[in-house]
Amino acid sequence: MMPSADDAAREVASALAERNFPRALSIAYGVLHTSIERFIAGDFRAAREGGLCLKAAAPDFHHATWLVATAAAALGQTCEAGAAEAVGLAKAPHLAPFFNHLRVNRGNIRKFIPQIKCEVVADCQYDCPLCAHGDQRQGDLNYQLTLEQLQTFLTATLDSGYLIGQLAIHGSGEPLLWKHLGPGLVEIKRSGAACWTWITSNGLLLHRLAADDLALIDSMDISLYQGNKKLDAIRSIAAQNEQKLFIVPMDDFVDVPKKITGPAPVPCPCQCSGPMLVGDKVYLYCGPPVFGAGKLMKRAPETDLSLWSKVAPNYLDRARDRIGRLEYCRWCWANGHHHQRARRLSQKTVGGNWKQSAKL
Repeated sequence: MMPSADDAAREVASALAERNFPRALSIAYGVLHTSIERFIAGDFRAAREGGLCLKAAAPDFHHATWLVATAAAALGQTCEAGAAEAVGLAKAPHLAPFFNHLRVNRGNIRKFIPQIKCEVVADCQYDCPLCAHGDQRQGDLNYQLTLEQLQTFLTATLDSGYLIGQLAIHGSGEPLLWKHLGPGLVEIKRSGAACWTWITSNGLLLHRLAADDLALIDSMDISLYQGNKKLDAIRSIAAQNEQKLFIVPMDDFVDVPKKITGPAPVPCPCQCSGPMLVGDKVYLYCGPPVFGAGKLMKRAPETDLSLWSKVAPNYLDRARDRIGRLEYCRWCWANGHHHQRARRLSQKTVGGNWKQSAKL
């Protein structure tokens, strides 16, 4: 349920006063999700109200929450007045294609997808023993999402009448090693298929990130691993962009089991669900850990036609309520029941042997 105007404003204002930008963003982004759902349902007044209350609470938080708040306000404004500039969208031009898509195609949008994971590259500077994506990376050590595959996905999304809230670029390796990062970000924003672009990075190449590329990234989590030699540079750049770049220390990493020794119950809470784009496939239910589960089960998820659809119009239409209910879930570290037995482990960055080809 969308928080009331007073509640949302109070929570955002409190988070900003504490300079807790991730919390402020989380609150505002939740309102954006609900606003989009209200918009698609035709309740334009409610969509606009949610955005305006946040915009009033955080008018200068323009790198993150301000954009989300302005965007949510524009949802109603695009229908009621047809002028996104009236709510300040002119100051966030990279979001304009998304809201133009809403304005032009609002009658044809039939499905809101809160998040899709976008796997762009297998390579990584690290070789962590506890890499959540390691088994996926081993399947194709040279994997790079091509621009053609990205464009086909974005076109299929629009042709399907889908609307993506957040496109999460986080692997399966280090996203800043993706050779199409700059052009890819341009294509994502130009398409209008997704509102928010979020990247999870180890930060080692943050100092090389072009200003134009950074401008197209709405938020970025930077995971600080043990022995990071770029720490000073990362902290400096993050401090200059504190409303957009969020440092995640090791103490905040998710606890995972060191080894899955047996099946866990299903249904289960899932810590890493889909949908997920990998090349020309969209995995309907699972994130990267499904490849580790498949390895334990001696199955290959990439050949299991029940798990994914080819990228084409209506690629999500055959998805059912199966998240946390698959046989793979029993052997997946993302199964919340496995986490009950997890313990905090040292996050080393060597010794994982994920850069060797997998043998099923």
